[in-house]
Amino acid sequence: MVRRRNFSQEELAILFRGPSVLEDQNERECPACGQMSVRFYVRKSARAGQPTLMNHMWCASCGTFFASTGGYPRGLVIHDRWREVDPDGWRDFKSTLKVFDTLDRLWRRGVLPQSFTQE
Repeated sequence: MVRRRNFSQEELAILFRGPSVLEDQNERECPACGQMSVRFYVRKSARAGQPTLMNHMWCASCGTFFASTGGYPRGLVIHDRWREVDPDGWRDFKSTLKVFDTLDRLWRRGVLPQSFTQE
């Protein structure tokens, strides 16, 4: 298992300069280690009865990560094959650190990245 740590504020600022993950799902260069291995995963959730977008960003090489929640964009449709190939795997979201290992495995198998459309 990769040792995990949070991206620093400076590293996040570098990552957020690029296009939104909803626009470009390609891996990005990690400001922590320099490898082209920053990956993204988003999912719809709910907080206080309101739809929420949960964002997961991690480097598959060095283990640096970031997770956040925000408002769910109106009309966003997430196309996510994870639910099709491993519906039981969603229990991994109970462990923030374990979920990144699961997401890496799905990425290597070609199940991820996700795609998005707007209704």
